[in-house]
Amino acid sequence: MKNALHKGLRLRLWFYFVLVIAEVGLALSHVVEDHVFALYPLVAIAVGIWFGKFVAKAFHISWNEETEEVVTRWDKYGIIILVLSGILELFKEEIVSYFINGSAVIATSFALIAGIMYGRIVGLSDRAARIYGENQE
Repeated sequence: MKNALHKGLRLRLWFYFVLVIAEVGLALSHVVEDHVFALYPLVAIAVGIWFGKFVAKAFHISWNEETEEVVTRWDKYGIIILVLSGILELFKEEIVSYFINGSAVIATSFALIAGIMYGRIVGLSDRAARIYGENQE
């Protein structure tokens, strides 16, 4: 299926994957160094995955008959979801600190962003695979 994905979509998925690795590494380092209760970052990852799968719906994914590739483009709802996601990312520490205090805020914030990025990967990949499968019958 790799060759059936538009280059921009492949790059976006790799970029998200690199961000997931970096954010998880940062979250883990803060958990270890600051002796943070690991449940907070784990819950943040789960919430982030759910939100990331929702945000992945921001892209209209379809099959291009000419190039025989899965391609993406923005739609009006996608732009609204992206703006809301951006607000969350800008104010993640303030939002997280509303629920928890102290050194857990940083680790949990990194975990939340890692979850969102991973959710985007899963959401986009699932939709792309479904569209690819529908067009290979």
